[in-house]
Amino acid sequence: MRLNAAIAASPTVGRGNGRQENNKREALIGVLQKLAQYVQLHCGNDLAVLLSSGFLRRQHEPAQVPLPSRPL
Repeated sequence: MRLNAAIAASPTVGRGNGRQENNKREALIGVLQKLAQYVQLHCGNDLAVLLSSGFLRRQHEPAQVPLPSRPL
């Protein structure tokens, strides 16, 4: 959200810098994904350590269960 606010407040918005902003956004997302992987790898499955990093725990989707088959 802060990235979007910063882009909106930028004096160059709407002046053909869309490609440059997209490249910066993609680079930022890539760095954050690498950081998240590092934190996940080094937290040792300890929720307190994970939360102390500033990242939030991702909620897992419930496992999908096959529907019971009905008689023919």
